[in-house]
Amino acid sequence: MSIAEDWVDPASSENTELQKDFYYRKNELNNERRSLFSIEKVQLQFPVSIRCLAVENNILVMALTSDKLMIVDLEKPEEIVDIELPKKALALGLTYRIFLDPSGRYIFVSTTAGDNCLFTPSRQGRVLTKLKGHTIESVMWKFSENNNLELLLASRSGAILELVLTLDATNVKRLEKSINTVYSFPESEAPLDMLLSSQEDAEKDYLVVATNQRLLKFSKGNKFNSDQHYFSPFLQGEINELYHISDDECVQCVSHSPYPQISAEPYTIAIKTNKRIVYHDLINETSSLIQEYQFIESPRLSVSTVEMNLLLTPFHIAVFDLDTLYFINRISQKEVYQQKVTLSPHEEILGLSCDHEKNTYWLYTTESLHELVVNNELGDVSLVFLQKEEYIKALACANTPKVRNTVLDGYADYLMKIGDYEKAATFFAETLKSVEEVALSFIEIGQKDVLRQYLWKKVKSYKASMKFQREILVNWLLESLLGRLNDLDEEERLELFPDAIIEKRQRVLFEFSRLLAQYKDDINKELAYNLANNYGKEEQLLQIATVMKDQSYIMHYWVQRENYDKALKTLNEGVDQETLIQHATALLTHRPMETVSIWERQTDMDVHALIPSLLSYNQRARVSVEENAAIRYLKFVTGVLGCAEPSIHNTLFCIYACHSSSNESYLMNYIEQQGDHPLYDMDLGIRLCLQFNCRRSAVKILVLLKLYSQGVELALEEKDYELAASVANMPEDDLALKKSLWRTITKAMFSSTENIKESIKFLEQSNVLPLTELIRLLPEQISLDDLRDNICDELESCREQIGQLGLEIDQATEVAEAVRTNSDDLKNRYIVLDHSEPCWHCHHLLFSEPFVLFPCQHAFHRQCMFKHRLTSVSENDILKECQLCGPSYTVRLLDEPFPDTF
Repeated sequence: MSIAEDWVDPASSENTELQKDFYYRKNELNNERRSLFSIEKVQLQFPVSIRCLAVENNILVMALTSDKLMIVDLEKPEEIVDIELPKKALALGLTYRIFLDPSGRYIFVSTTAGDNCLFTPSRQGRVLTKLKGHTIESVMWKFSENNNLELLLASRSGAILELVLTLDATNVKRLEKSINTVYSFPESEAPLDMLLSSQEDAEKDYLVVATNQRLLKFSKGNKFNSDQHYFSPFLQGEINELYHISDDECVQCVSHSPYPQISAEPYTIAIKTNKRIVYHDLINETSSLIQEYQFIESPRLSVSTVEMNLLLTPFHIAVFDLDTLYFINRISQKEVYQQKVTLSPHEEILGLSCDHEKNTYWLYTTESLHELVVNNELGDVSLVFLQKEEYIKALACANTPKVRNTVLDGYADYLMKIGDYEKAATFFAETLKSVEEVALSFIEIGQKDVLRQYLWKKVKSYKASMKFQREILVNWLLESLLGRLNDLDEEERLELFPDAIIEKRQRVLFEFSRLLAQYKDDINKELAYNLANNYGKEEQLLQIATVMKDQSYIMHYWVQRENYDKALKTLNEGVDQETLIQHATALLTHRPMETVSIWERQTDMDVHALIPSLLSYNQRARVSVEENAAIRYLKFVTGVLGCAEPSIHNTLFCIYACHSSSNESYLMNYIEQQGDHPLYDMDLGIRLCLQFNCRRSAVKILVLLKLYSQGVELALEEKDYELAASVANMPEDDLALKKSLWRTITKAMFSSTENIKESIKFLEQSNVLPLTELIRLLPEQISLDDLRDNICDELESCREQIGQLGLEIDQATEVAEAVRTNSDDLKNRYIVLDHSEPCWHCHHLLFSEPFVLFPCQHAFHRQCMFKHRLTSVSENDILKECQLCGPSYTVRLLDEPFPDTF
């Protein structure tokens, strides 16, 4: 992962503090190195007396002077296990060395007398009798698939043994299966340590053995069968001597480093003599086979004070001199750290131990345990590789942003010197070096393409939150690509064979498209448009607008170039209201029906803003009403969308009026559809009708306004007597107005002496003005002879009416006489009441109070009648109807129950 994902450009003002932090200075490097190592004492739960120690996979095993093994799981230090060493193993000697398998589960103990013991994960111990007499210096472990454990053992007796054990937890007593001596050294030479080199090709693996005289390399033999054990082939192949210890030197200790975790990390075995330290890297064979560190003054190693006083970290050597621990960098071969270990009066340092699985390091004395803490060893070594110009290794070891930035910066500068500009751009992009500084360096040497490559990688390293930095670089890249296209245009113009230029152009165009696709959100739209315009790149300008989804700009582009098909396609994809209104006139003029079809799908449009364009189109278009796009759209807005805005309806009315000079049917239909409460302005409508000579439509509007007189006059101006007559007949409730209107029509018709008979006939059909009144309205120049027939018809009608009136008078006289006779009869009618006659309501004597007598001979007290009156009958009408047999009271009785006496 690039560190550029975690930092911002230090050139920005807000990150000056970060910029200062990320660059090493010389004194800062020294501070880092001084704190590279430290020795921390481990607080034990109780006092111990240590004889030897081993640690592997966070399992620490101490052999105590009390002939016990103390096992501590460093992940659970509170849990301590004590194991008694078998007495048989310690009968003659003391614990010499402890070995742990890589998992830390198996413990191998060797004594000074040549007795050996193995403890299984169940902590059961077994003395290995077949190893009797061999004091072991080194152990290699191999767990086979068939539940066997193969051990390769280096014995002080000068032999390398292969021991096969059966991993049977139920029967610890039968662990040993077979033992073979696979290699024997000459007399006085004894193996001290063994290390297996693992290569990518397993056939190339080899075994390195360090003795007290030589450093040997055992290559795997080619001839071996599958029945052989794992280690045997290594000791049956070719043997090469890597190094020979001189006769005046004495080997004091052998150690090896943990297995590498990264490619730049060496896998080293080292031999310490009384004069030097010789070490060999088993993996990186390209380096010198043998390297050495020659002691000058300190440490003074003429006398060995500690038996196991050599320890290897991935890149450093730790070595003791008396009570001082020295650390030496194997890469630079310089001493980088020293610290004196504080000891109690009777305390002695016993040795150093390494956990090769967890890369932890330990120092143990007779009474205490110390951990050697390594702080950022990779970062320190990365700077050493950088100083030696081993940049690949320096990058592999750079484990912090600070160190990586320093290494990348140095590596990029080196690549610039040797002319590898593309690779330099890649590394510069990951550094915190100022973008302007890097860009200037590429510009000075004319590497514009490499500069673009650098900008690509740089902008990719910026987080999305770094909006300002990303925008600057993206627009810089945009300008660079546009400039490159211009350069290619010029080269193509001068090139006799432009095929190569075409290929370059395709690559640049692809790069341009990729930039727009990946960083469209970081492009400054206005700046990008200006750049494309300045470089004259219309195609790229349109491409930018398309990627930015700037439909307004795209539409403006196509309309300017009169490509209305593309403009309509853009309109269909959606543009803002301002752009739509801006180009509405042009699109209506050249593609009216297509434009309206798109508008009809966009129901959220501001129709008011389109009115000028619609009117302008209507003025220019020479089409029929059926083909008029403005009418179609306004009918859609008012009819389908139900728009009730007066301005919209006024516009539609205006356009209809424009087309109604010769045919008013469309305008008349529209007025009829609007009904008595139209949405257009009727005053405006009348003015438009008069302006465009739409008289009949104007008359319709005047009728809606109940301006019948003006309507009749307007119809008469056109001598449209039928229309005037229809208007004159409309005020049915106002006979005087109706007659007045017909008089106006009569005068207009009589003003022309032509065909008076037809005029009289037309006027008589109205049944409003009698012939006598029509005759009075006739002009003086008209002779009555022309009206002889009409007058005769009128006189005959009068005679018939007089006869009919005579019959009606006779019938009325008879009726009056009958009424008079009935009145006289009523005056003589009377009713005789008995003195005991009761009231029909209260049944008391009728004569005791004022009473009322009806012709039906029912009589009631006046007060009783008021009590029993219906709520719907007023006091004034109470005496008009009998309350027993009157119609209103009879109907009421239908809802009452039958009386008990029924």
